[in-house]
Amino acid sequence: QVTFSIASLFAFGLLNAQTLNPANLNKNALKLTKQTKQTINTKVTAEGQEENNRTDNSITAVYDIATVTATAANAEIKITAMKIENESDANQMGYDSQNPDDGNPQLGNVVQSIIKNITKITLDAKGLIVTVKGNEKLETMSNQSGIDGLVKGNPLDVFFKLDKEVKMGDSWQVVNDTKEVKLTTDYKFTAMENGLANIESVGVLKLDKSIEQMGVKMYTKQEGKIVSTLLVDPVTLIIKKKTSTMVLSGTIDAQGQTIPMSVFSNKTETVD
Repeated sequence: QVTFSIASLFAFGLLNAQTLNPANLNKNALKLTKQTKQTINTKVTAEGQEENNRTDNSITAVYDIATVTATAANAEIKITAMKIENESDANQMGYDSQNPDDGNPQLGNVVQSIIKNITKITLDAKGLIVTVKGNEKLETMSNQSGIDGLVKGNPLDVFFKLDKEVKMGDSWQVVNDTKEVKLTTDYKFTAMENGLANIESVGVLKLDKSIEQMGVKMYTKQEGKIVSTLLVDPVTLIIKKKTSTMVLSGTIDAQGQTIPMSVFSNKTETVD
């Protein structure tokens, strides 16, 4: 009987580990560090000339999350380190918050304004975002694609969003459709790796929106795909690691010109 009980408990624990449940979204106090590294390659063609641009971003952010109560909770995000390197056919510049004296002053002003501000968030009793205040410049950067950032009704972006329970082998689809952005993502829970759920996703993205960059207002229309692999803790739904590749093509209208543009991006995010 003892052997049977041990075997039953082991099997029950293994079954639970192979299931992701939205009720498991962490509601305890946590302090997490998220590191993001992204490379974005952009190609534009204007007046018969092709211009290539490469940007490498590295951000370290600390998430301080209070315990979620029956009413609400608060969370804060503080950027502790940020590095930007930009290279185009015409010039090269960069800025590292940890070596500020060697960087470009213009980029430095943007980075320092982000670092000195704290993003303050309120959560509801389910742990979902109600309000976001502060660090508007960071929000502008993270939302340029229209698919990232801190969105009302979602959990904090260190957690995997689920609307229903899924088990290993399940596939499901999520559609995010706004006036400017439509993202249709197919997910599959493929395996368990060292106690973490492996989630594969393929998203079809359509952008039709206005953006602002370096003080210039532009209108962009893009289509493409985002392919991602996520490792999710089934106990807390923390996304321990996420790697993504995004490929987009379309046009951008700026200062009376319609310019063909393509974007290729690689991003890696880790949470500890």
